Amino acid sequence: MLRIENIADLESGVDAQVDVYEVARAYWKEANGDSPLQVVDITELTLTGNQEIDEMRAKKIKWSTRDDETILKNSKQLSYSFVEGEASKLEPQRIRVFDLKFMEADKFLY
Repeated sequence: MLRIENIADLESGVDAQVDVYEVARAYWKEANGDSPLQVVDITELTLTGNQEIDEMRAKKIKWSTRDDETILKNSKQLSYSFVEGEASKLEPQRIRVFDLKFMEADKFLY
């Protein structure tokens, strides 16, 4: 499990970019040396690490209030996208959790 956070102040507006796949490769290399890595399965989870983020967002209650338009207009939308091989966006004061599953090349069955 990988937990990343951006501790920058909200007012600074500095978004961090983290390539989760490259972090996973670095973990593999540190633990296994030059053993070839074939598969890394990366899934974003909730902060507690017990549910996939997409499942949580689908089940989340969407409350309606009188001032929804005002709140949405003034709030910054968070990025929930994760694409392997691309850097993941990490807004200020944001925490993201990823599940990493590794498999060696010689144990990978096609």
